[in-house]
Formats: sequence, structure tokens, C-alpha cells
Amino acid sequence: MARSGSERVREFRERQRAQVALEREASEREVRDRFGYAASETRSVEERNRVAERILRRSGAVTVDSRQRYMIQAESGARVTSRERNLDEHQTEERVQRALGYAAWRWEGFQRGEISSL
Repeated sequence: MARSGSERVREFRERQRAQVALEREASEREVRDRFGYAASETRSVEERNRVAERILRRSGAVTVDSRQRYMIQAESGARVTSRERNLDEHQTEERVQRALGYAAWRWEGFQRGEISSL
């Protein structure tokens, strides 16, 4: 039975995600080797980040979730580009709004699995 185009696309994205997971694991091993984590350290970057955020919350520090951080980076990039191009305030705000709109669209697509990376 022939597969539909959407099924082939979904399978392709699943293979991409599996490849990203393998690359992430290789990257994890590299980090552990380079920075001297103990051989017993098996936490992933995400797990270490969660622990770090929990410690920050206990200390009263403000934490930012991944989506907020992505949006802040988009806005910051737009403002830096505007400054480098000597754009006026109105043009800068237009650029920021476009960047935020694009970042929101991209984030949602990534969450739905339609975009393979951010």
C-alpha cells in the first residue's frame, strides 16, 4: 500500500529527530569528556538545566522558560541588526515586531513537529 505524502514527511521528521538525539548524545559525551564530569554523571543537558533552574528558584532568582528565552533572543537580534544598520526608532520597532512574529510562528511549528529545529 502506498504511503501518502504526509506519512512520508512525518517519517522523515521522525528520522531527523532520531538523528538529532544521536548527535545530542555524542555532544553530551564530548562535554563530559572535555569538562571532566565523573563517569557516573549521566544527566543530560536538559536535566542539568532543570536542576540549575530549581536551584535558582530556591534562591529567589527569576527564571525564563525556553519559549520566552527564544523570543528574547529574536527581539535582541532584531535590535542589534537595527542598530548596526542605523535604523530609526519606527523602523526598529517594525523589525522587532516582524522578528517576534516569525519567532512565534517558528516556535509553534517546532512544537507541532513541522519544523525540525529552531
